[in-house]
Amino acid sequence: MEARDAAFHKHVVMGFSKVANPKYNLDIDRVVAAYAYQVIEGQDVDTGFFRRIMDIAAADA
Repeated sequence: MEARDAAFHKHVVMGFSKVANPKYNLDIDRVVAAYAYQVIEGQDVDTGFFRRIMDIAAADA
């Protein structure tokens, strides 16, 4: 895959102004993968996890 290929790019949310690091981002792929891993491993999962992550991100925007 090449960098020009849309499949190469990750889904990230950028542009947070209330954080010190200008490159701070929320990697959606990583959040979903971590949640899926917990489900597959049979761990107790919080069904509101993704929503809380998005709420925290919105507060830091």
